[in-house]
Amino acid sequence: MMNRKIILIFFIILTFCLSGCAERKAKENYKVAEELMKSGNYKEAAGKYAEVIKLEKSIPEVEDAYFKLGVIYAKYLEDPNSSVHYLEELIKKYPGSTRIAEARKEVGVTYLYKLNKPDRALEQFEFIEKNNPKIGFLDEVVFLKGKALIALNNLQMAEKAFENYSIIFPSSKYLEEVEYQKCLLKLNMGKGKDAVAAYQNFLSRYPNSSYKELAKYDLGVAYENTGDLNSALETYKNVGKDYPNQDALKVKIEKLEERLKKKSKKAITRTPKAIKESRKKPQNIKAKKTTKKAKTSKNKN
Repeated sequence: MMNRKIILIFFIILTFCLSGCAERKAKENYKVAEELMKSGNYKEAAGKYAEVIKLEKSIPEVEDAYFKLGVIYAKYLEDPNSSVHYLEELIKKYPGSTRIAEARKEVGVTYLYKLNKPDRALEQFEFIEKNNPKIGFLDEVVFLKGKALIALNNLQMAEKAFENYSIIFPSSKYLEEVEYQKCLLKLNMGKGKDAVAAYQNFLSRYPNSSYKELAKYDLGVAYENTGDLNSALETYKNVGKDYPNQDALKVKIEKLEERLKKKSKKAITRTPKAIKESRKKPQNIKAKKTTKKAKTSKNKN
């Protein structure tokens, strides 16, 4: 009986020692991985982080290793599927981790921009918005939610998502792009006059915006859609050299000038003809009346 107890105690001590050794080893590998990450050796860092997660124990180093693996594979090793795998493993195995909201965001970003699955991305962003309303990067989450809705061609919901963005997140670094996207949504939804007003407001509010030339071109399109061709042409001509597709812009200007030229020619050729016709009619009526009077006078005689 005593021998069994001794053996049991021995195994408990051995297990405890092995567990402690494994944890120390995991922490050592984590430190090495962090240094490799800082120096830009991402592949080697991923290898060390992979060693850390073998511990399968809820300690900060393991949780962070899962997260860092997700980031490395998405941003540096161009392997989005592996990125999603590690991040979703973190979410599943350690639901109480402080990294969960951030992991969900990274999963959403990967689905949206790398795997072309905006529906899956939207699920992540909406989950964070609902369950973590006070998270420090909520402005980014709402921005990404709007982008996912645009990718799904759900323009009305995207417009709603961005509606009060400037009020809720007045200092967000994404505010300028959100305001540009709001203009673009109006344009793509066929709200011509609203789009014109929105773009004018945007260009006034952000005169040095990186979206300035795109906004000017879009404003020209909005004018064109409302039938104000002269304003459209003037706007296109004011688009600067920073516009990315100068050839398309040149073609746009040439075609619009041709349209205005034809419209002008039609107006000139029609006007004299209309005047000439209007002058003929009274003379014909008068001539007919004179002939009728002459015939009546002749019959009386």
